[in-house]
Amino acid sequence: MEGFFAYVGNLSEYNHLLQIIKLEALNLKENISVKHRGRTKITKRGRKKLRALLFRVRASMFLVAKNKAFKAQYHYYTTRPDNRLK
Repeated sequence: MEGFFAYVGNLSEYNHLLQIIKLEALNLKENISVKHRGRTKITKRGRKKLRALLFRVRASMFLVAKNKAFKAQYHYYTTRPDNRLK
């Protein structure tokens, strides 16, 4: 999580979660002209390392929510009496 705070900074400077998401900067761009309608692509204009970090966080949250083994491991590390993760 310290990588997240290194990129975002002090959270009290933000009024809404969407402001932090805008730092990731995933915007949709559609390539169109008069005769041709192209595919919609994601522009990757934001902070590349922040996008990668948030992708890993989302993937790990999905694993904890859906996979019994990961859920058990997460429960163990967050509830053990010594050196508990928060």
